[in-house]
Amino acid sequence: MRDAVYFQERGIPTATVCHDAFATAARSQATNLGYPDLPLIIIPQEKRTDTPEILRKHADEALQDAIAGLTGVHKPKIKAQ
Repeated sequence: MRDAVYFQERGIPTATVCHDAFATAARSQATNLGYPDLPLIIIPQEKRTDTPEILRKHADEALQDAIAGLTGVHKPKIKAQ
């Protein structure tokens, strides 16, 4: 999180990748560092029952979140699984 804040403060867009188990902690740390809307790309934990289609959907969502975060068109969110 500190690295992302470092770059954000210098005008370099960032989007931090985070596992869903750490999403709440990541958002809390970003908020404590003064960046409550820091773009986070939340990657859900894979399940043994996940099909290739589900995994592809997660990858597509992560890509869209990354594009939105890096272009400044993001909506902060925490995905629950």
